[in-house]
Amino acid sequence: MSVIEEEGLPEQVTGLLSSVLHEGEPPLYYVLSDIDENGNFGERWLILTKERVITANPATNHTLKIPLASIRSVTVKDYVGNAEIFVETDKGETAVIRFSRTHLEEFHNAAKLIDKIAKQEIKPEAFDADILGYFLTKKNGFKKSQTVK
Repeated sequence: MSVIEEEGLPEQVTGLLSSVLHEGEPPLYYVLSDIDENGNFGERWLILTKERVITANPATNHTLKIPLASIRSVTVKDYVGNAEIFVETDKGETAVIRFSRTHLEEFHNAAKLIDKIAKQEIKPEAFDADILGYFLTKKNGFKKSQTVK
């Protein structure tokens, strides 16, 4: 799992991911949330690979794994003081990760990236630093009071 460690994820996260990731499935992009899976303040990571969207909480060993191929669309729902990413699959809507408004821009960019992959506007195999740079450096014009779909 040296590829993950080189990318800067904490050791606790790489340890948890080592039991989750398939061979040749390194993280492409990741964002740290400050709200855990129970809605409490705490760390939870959103990790995007070429195959899946994964959330990982090393403190609780909780993971959520959603195959990219099953995702139809991504929505960011904005609440008072926090927001949440949801994915739409053939099984319905699934909450993926909640985060405080401090991280709104980062998670909106992640949602936009996942949505583009889900709609096959970007192929996961073609994902590279240029695509990542585009999503990370371009301001998205997201208003802190709107829901994105």
